Amino acid sequence: MERSANADGRLLDHLVHEIEDGYAARRPQDSAWMEGMRQYAAVPDTPVVNQPIPNAPNIEFPLGAIISDSLYATGVDTLFSGNPLLTVREMDSEWTEHAKAMQKLVAWMANNEIGLRFAVDTAAQDDIQLGTGVLYCPFVEEERNTSVHKVVYRSPRLFPIAPQDLLVPGGSRGDHQQDPWLSLRFWYTKGELEAQARAQKWDLTLCKPTANIDQTRSYYEQLHRTSSTTGQRERYEVEIVWTYFDYFNDGIDRDLMVAFDRNSHAILGLGYNRYDTRPVETMRYQIRPHLFWGLGVLEMVAPFQSTASKILNHYLLNMMLVNGRLFMARHGTVDDFTRIWPNKIVGVESTDDIKELRLTDVYPSALMGLNQVIQAAERRVGVSGDFSSGATSPRLLGTRTPGITAMTAMQQVNRRFAPAFDGIRLNTAAAVRQCLWRYAERVRQGGKAGTQVEEHFTRLLGSVGAARVVELFRQDDFERAVAVEFTAVSASTNREADRQDAMLRMQTQGGYFQQVMQSIAMLTQPGIDPLVHRVARKILEATNVTMDQYLRTFDQVRNPERMIVDIDAEIGEAQMDAEEAAETSGQLENMLGPIMGALGGGGETPPVANGGGGE
Repeated sequence: MERSANADGRLLDHLVHEIEDGYAARRPQDSAWMEGMRQYAAVPDTPVVNQPIPNAPNIEFPLGAIISDSLYATGVDTLFSGNPLLTVREMDSEWTEHAKAMQKLVAWMANNEIGLRFAVDTAAQDDIQLGTGVLYCPFVEEERNTSVHKVVYRSPRLFPIAPQDLLVPGGSRGDHQQDPWLSLRFWYTKGELEAQARAQKWDLTLCKPTANIDQTRSYYEQLHRTSSTTGQRERYEVEIVWTYFDYFNDGIDRDLMVAFDRNSHAILGLGYNRYDTRPVETMRYQIRPHLFWGLGVLEMVAPFQSTASKILNHYLLNMMLVNGRLFMARHGTVDDFTRIWPNKIVGVESTDDIKELRLTDVYPSALMGLNQVIQAAERRVGVSGDFSSGATSPRLLGTRTPGITAMTAMQQVNRRFAPAFDGIRLNTAAAVRQCLWRYAERVRQGGKAGTQVEEHFTRLLGSVGAARVVELFRQDDFERAVAVEFTAVSASTNREADRQDAMLRMQTQGGYFQQVMQSIAMLTQPGIDPLVHRVARKILEATNVTMDQYLRTFDQVRNPERMIVDIDAEIGEAQMDAEEAAETSGQLENMLGPIMGALGGGGETPPVANGGGGE
């Protein structure tokens, strides 16, 4: 890319303005994230409460943490319980063998190469707690020198990115691939920055270290009683920006990738986007229409957690005060500094000189109020956690929830969580496809990079499998040939339910296949009435449509068209086979006629006896 000082200056002004404006526009969201982090850590908003008594109960009820942890466990367990973890299916029968080879590659990548589990664990936590999870999908080359030999790793990788380190334009409508720009923030040490500069050919002349790390990150570390090594080592705040910008001032936006030092306002590196797409995938717990950042559990539960904390603290204070007493005495009867404890004898003039006063009474309604707040929070978020109606009611209120009612509530919860779970599943699958794109980009690039990738495929899949995968990657859009999806499909499925669905499907398909065979046998009979033939064909066509709709109701079925008998295609192939057989028989007769005629005379074939002993 031919750079110029004038164009670099215009780009620099654009980046400084847009990035600083983006951080300013996101400041309220940062505050919401910090408040959510505080609630998750169960740190009280006020350190000490001295009202109505000194050192009054001051507990932050971790309602948001309980619910988000329950959702996280449900989602991750469902996502990673599938076998195989990722499913590759062909979009056309032409690519069946290619899809099998791709299935082996994807299984290897998920288990050994791209760091899928760690990335999804972290991003899913961010998604559920804060509303937005971010996955970064670059192609990584690492070189490690040991005392024995040098090891070089070249592969796509998945990295979880903290939401506060992702930046989009203020007012983004949610599609970061179409936004004017997108930025990821990295905090490099001096050694890491120099390594990046050598690999990416960055210019570090104007680069300066930053004073401290992001405020949101600092607060998060403070809540969890840890700290980064900012004090011991210098940190550099570098933004990697993907932007559409008219660099050559000719009216055409270029897809650029820029390394930008925010502290010194300097461009470290500049070039065209080396990827076919922006290598970032985002997931959202609750989508906010026409906005980028999602709504997380902690923010959704915030008012309920605040109310539950107040109710719980009042309940604890009531327990303390109901077991305490206040004593009233006539002046001079008892020393003002005398403390009274059980079985102590205090001398008074008369029995009326000192009296006991109760500070409060027992108020059991607090538990009922707490239970109602918790249930409202669960309905708002969509989870039946440890404090759901089926679990809380017996423990707190002494009632019993019928089994049918509990099952209905669980089904409603699963439906409520389904969109959020689909967001995790679909965007994680999209991140895996991004990793496949990284391989496809290098295959199409050719040269040394393409050769290295093809050799890697050969070691994993063999020469035949590698050739098929490379052929797929050379297609303009290999997703039109094969689709890569997570095997897990909903938050309510499990392996036992999958087996039951498979048995039901097999029984139904068995009846369907028997009906097709009977219909085919009837249609192929000679002399069948035309009316009967036409009606039977329409019945078969209607049966195929019904079976297709039925199979599509199963989440595990990705290609129902392969499980349905195409009557026209089968009859056509049978006719072609019959014509080929007749043609082959005629050719054999023409070839064998002269020979048999010379042997038996007259060109006739000698008869063969039906019984044994004859020739």
